[in-house]
Amino acid sequence: FLESTKIMEKTISEVQEAMEGVAVTAQESVTNTEEILKNVTQTTLAVSEVNEAVQKQADIILSINALTRQFKTI
Repeated sequence: FLESTKIMEKTISEVQEAMEGVAVTAQESVTNTEEILKNVTQTTLAVSEVNEAVQKQADIILSINALTRQFKTI
């Protein structure tokens, strides 16, 4: 009976240790996921800013073309 109790205590200890490892891994996964989401958000914002800059350039080019057409007709 004493031997069985020792084996059970050891097994319970090993299970607790394994559960702690799972908890740590899960927390690391959450942290990594949050970091990924942060990076995706930053990338999305950067792409949005690039799109905005390209649109402004396109607007400027259209304005230049319109002015060029006006000068040609003069």
